[in-house]
Amino acid sequence: MNDIKIVGTHAKALTTDAIDFYKDYWQAGDEATQSDQIRDHWILSKLFPAGVQGKMIVEIGVGGAGGLIRYLDKQNKVFGLDASAAAIKNCEKMGLAVKLCNAD
Repeated sequence: MNDIKIVGTHAKALTTDAIDFYKDYWQAGDEATQSDQIRDHWILSKLFPAGVQGKMIVEIGVGGAGGLIRYLDKQNKVFGLDASAAAIKNCEKMGLAVKLCNAD
């Protein structure tokens, strides 16, 4: 069996404390870029080619820009989890139901 190795670098060591790790990842006021929005719409078109409505959707790792649920909240009941307090604040400003959570 091969060992799993972490590729890349980050200023903080990777730990099981995701809330501490992502503390500075998002900043209050961060918004999705145009390329983020294009990517998100592509993902949604692959996950739900016929669209989706009337469902309960939970997104783990919603991020500070609202994740995919920001596009699904009008026709569905959505809920998001993230390990970043700044991401949670941003999502709450968008009116999304979210909760700070280390889901590791």
